[in-house]
Amino acid sequence: MLNALAGKQPLNETLTNLSGKDVAGLLRYLGMNIQLRMGPLWTVGVDAYGNIPQQNGMVMTAIYIDPDNNAATEATFQPIQVRFGDGDWQSLKTMQPVGNLKQEVTDDNF
Repeated sequence: MLNALAGKQPLNETLTNLSGKDVAGLLRYLGMNIQLRMGPLWTVGVDAYGNIPQQNGMVMTAIYIDPDNNAATEATFQPIQVRFGDGDWQSLKTMQPVGNLKQEVTDDNF
């Protein structure tokens, strides 16, 4: 057994602590306790043009299609709230954007 382990990387406490953790466990280990929760269902009908109006701070969880004409008739949304650490629950609708993570690539970046 010792010969099989010879020359291998020694155990690393950090890697051992990270091993086998799910996403939530990794976030907790990194001190990034972020929780999400969804609120009650909110049903929205289509507008006069057959479009489903966007609902700020909500995620669409279902869409209903009329089988007779294959057109959407309504959709179900749920509001999302987020909490960082032990802070207060915040609605995504009222949170300010923090910026765009995408960086434009130009000749200046090389």
